[in-house]
Amino acid sequence: MMPTQSLHMAIILAAALSLSVASGQAADSRFEIDLKELPKATASHPARSGHLPSQAAKKTSPKTSVRHVATDGNVRYTVKSGDHIFKVLMRNFGLSNQQAERLIPEIARVNGIDDIRRLRVGQELLIPLTQSKRTVKHDTRSGTEPEPAPLPAQTAEPSAEGPATPPETAPSPQQQPGTALPAVPPAVSPAPEQAIAPAQQTAPHPDRPAQSIRVAVHPVPAKDMNGIVDILLDLLAPGWGRNRIVETGRESTDGSYISIKVGRYFEQSGHRYIVNSESDPLTLTMLRLLEVNGDRVINIGREEGVTAVTSRLVAKMELPRREGSFRVKCLDLPGGDFQLQGVWVSPAAPYGQQLLITGDQVPKCTAELLSGGELPLAGK
Repeated sequence: MMPTQSLHMAIILAAALSLSVASGQAADSRFEIDLKELPKATASHPARSGHLPSQAAKKTSPKTSVRHVATDGNVRYTVKSGDHIFKVLMRNFGLSNQQAERLIPEIARVNGIDDIRRLRVGQELLIPLTQSKRTVKHDTRSGTEPEPAPLPAQTAEPSAEGPATPPETAPSPQQQPGTALPAVPPAVSPAPEQAIAPAQQTAPHPDRPAQSIRVAVHPVPAKDMNGIVDILLDLLAPGWGRNRIVETGRESTDGSYISIKVGRYFEQSGHRYIVNSESDPLTLTMLRLLEVNGDRVINIGREEGVTAVTSRLVAKMELPRREGSFRVKCLDLPGGDFQLQGVWVSPAAPYGQQLLITGDQVPKCTAELLSGGELPLAGK
């Protein structure tokens, strides 16, 4: 009995084992997929390329301004916020620094702009395109002059019978590229016409200036210093006075002011002048206080000559002058051609006569400068 039960148990176990294996294979077959039975996948999205779409490219590309070409050859440009004409010419028209500087005055003239730095947003500017092109062409040739544009060919007027057949002409060397230009003989320039000789005139003085200059020669006798100063003031500052009381600082709030008696005094061109020949310390101190308050003091030394005193006086008065040696010719004296040392000075209006003040013993006359007058008078 036992062996039979054991046999039955073995058969049952074998059958159970075979069923489990079969069921496992069936379970696995449900998940097996034949690749040939799969449908081909359709691309729902286009393949991505390595380049950005055109819209992105448009966003990254620099924004260019719209330029409209006017009928007169100028370019219209609309001013945007932050624009400056110098920056616009370099950025939008490709001009160099020097080209932009040369073109800006013409832009201001064409557009009637007084201040090119004050542009309004939305304002339309006319840019002279033809001038800017000529400027660019000139500068890109390393300083050489641009070649002139060829003249347009002249066309014959059509006749009433119909268009005439133009005669066949051989192409010019300019129309055939690569053809060497024939040697053109140099044009023979006509001989210059002989200039008509002017009428015979008196030869000018070798030292005479190109432009005739007339001066009033005023000799000042070298006597005492007071006499010299009086003569000079009569020439340069008519209306001067002597022994005047000069005050300054009277308008001060503390009641302190300066009052001094001066030997010679005059006013000219809004300034007060004091001519002093005294040397005592108290007078010099008071005069220095007057200078601090704006008065002009001219101190004259007792041993100075006419030329030195004249130079000191006209320098303080800020008159055009020149000191030196002059050769003059008196117009109202026969044979009055002489050399002198002095100061050539042009007094202020209304005393505007050209003067030549000298300490030399020469006659007083109206003279023409023969030398020493080539240069203009020294400024103030």
